[in-house]
Amino acid sequence: MTAAPAPAPAPRQHPPSEYVFGPVRREHLRRLAFVWGWTAFLSFVFFAFHIGPPVTPEGPGGEQIVQRVMLAGGGLGMLIAWRWEGVGGFLLTFAAIVLGVLAGVGFHPLEALLVTIVFLVPGLAFLVLWASQHAWFVMAGTAAIVVAGMGAGGYGAASLYNYYFGPAHPQSTLVALPASPVDWLWSGALTPTSIAVNARLAEDGASGRLAVDTDEGFSNPLYSAPAIAANDTNRVVHFDVAGLEPDTAYRYAVEVDGQLDLVRQGAFRTPADGPTSFTIAVGACSRLGSNGAVYDAIRGLDPLMFIATGDFHYANIEVNEISRFRSVYNETLTRPAQAALFREVPIAYTWDDHDFGGNNSNADSASAPAAQAAYRESVPHYPFVADDGSIYQAFTLGRLRFLLTDSRSDRRGTSMLGEAQTEWLKSELMAAHEAGLVTVWVSSVPWIASGGTGDDWGGYVEERADLANFLAENNLAERLVMLAGDAHMLAIDDGTNSDYSDTGNASFPVLEAAALDRPGSVKGGPYSEGTFPGAGQFALMTVTDDGGDTIAISWQGYNWELTPIVGLDMTFSVPPEE
Repeated sequence: MTAAPAPAPAPRQHPPSEYVFGPVRREHLRRLAFVWGWTAFLSFVFFAFHIGPPVTPEGPGGEQIVQRVMLAGGGLGMLIAWRWEGVGGFLLTFAAIVLGVLAGVGFHPLEALLVTIVFLVPGLAFLVLWASQHAWFVMAGTAAIVVAGMGAGGYGAASLYNYYFGPAHPQSTLVALPASPVDWLWSGALTPTSIAVNARLAEDGASGRLAVDTDEGFSNPLYSAPAIAANDTNRVVHFDVAGLEPDTAYRYAVEVDGQLDLVRQGAFRTPADGPTSFTIAVGACSRLGSNGAVYDAIRGLDPLMFIATGDFHYANIEVNEISRFRSVYNETLTRPAQAALFREVPIAYTWDDHDFGGNNSNADSASAPAAQAAYRESVPHYPFVADDGSIYQAFTLGRLRFLLTDSRSDRRGTSMLGEAQTEWLKSELMAAHEAGLVTVWVSSVPWIASGGTGDDWGGYVEERADLANFLAENNLAERLVMLAGDAHMLAIDDGTNSDYSDTGNASFPVLEAAALDRPGSVKGGPYSEGTFPGAGQFALMTVTDDGGDTIAISWQGYNWELTPIVGLDMTFSVPPEE
């Protein structure tokens, strides 16, 4: 009897890797993943501790801790992948996606993608090596998870970037004016009889002079002295015009090579000479390149002046390159909404950290010389007191004396203002009080803040106490108010929380007016009238003065829709005008 033939062996199930990789290719891919991964990890460790992970424009926060944790996770993933390629690959891929998302706090999403790729390459290599040894649906599932993670990461990075660098409130519908011989112009240093205008001309070597007239047709203009545009000064020319009539509306335009440019023309009103009523706008903190609707709202209210209390832009330039600052002025002053406002409302401007240098910048910032030179070149301003680069300045409107301090140029150690500026501030406070004026101190950082190491007056408690005691000893706080910036909120204190003197005689009202176009946040406080964080916000300061023995001042905070948010009415006793 013949034995039955043995059954044929079942065909061997080959893992997918045998159709894709041979043993040699598989080992090459594994080595490549380890070399790439460890190189990336060590490079990231070097940059993390010598330069630092990317941070938000407002400075470092919890994102640095998370990035360092994810970096450590990437290193752990490399170690685990030596034994368990799948686990290590998933950990590396997760770390890569999270690092890419958090890179969005400082880099464009496409740049953040490069951060992701650095760790993603070895992570994907380990996942491929692991998944290729399993059934096809394992490979497909792994691929789907990675693609979904990458998509979520891209969305997260873009969202973070838009939050920190994109518009924080609706944008203006204004469009740019057509090209003309003048790129931009704005006015400042306003007095009852004079104005200063800075303009950038379109051509090197062009000759310009300013025409000022009460007639919109410029039928009988008053001219400034001529000026020549030069590339080595960004083609910016400066004009001064005196001999104007107080309390008079004027138009101005630049005559370039004999032709008056009416495409870009501006307007202003001179204040009355002596006691007078007027309204000024106050604001701070705007992203670079903003075309926010808030600027249209301010312009529509036709204030006498706009006081910028710091962070005019968020360029965060940390190098001594004047060309960088020039580019920022060019960009800011050609954005349609900002350009229209600053053509028609004179400015008085002191800076804070983000428009002086990087976050929390001070006198030792590498950017200081370039920032100071670019300000002098580009900004129409009142006369400077110091010749060392500081921009503190003062001016008078009616019976109010405005003091703009510079909280960055002289900041060293335990002093925010430095000895010379502090002595100037004290002398100005005394002189204004003796002259019977109300003093308006413009500070780019919050005064009301708990003591500590903050980037505000709370971080300079000894200097703040010295100033407060000076106010108390000389009874100066009774006719003093402060306009402050930096905090992204509207907030008002009636003097309840502003007294830091030893004797309790130095309380004065404080107004925070921000943010023009940055995400809202609360800083400092408390404030008697509350805090209202938000974007697209500003304030009006309305002064009513008929020459009698009182001056009424009203503060009102608004958003871009002109919705009233917070306000305070005050009355100050002054010697009557003789």
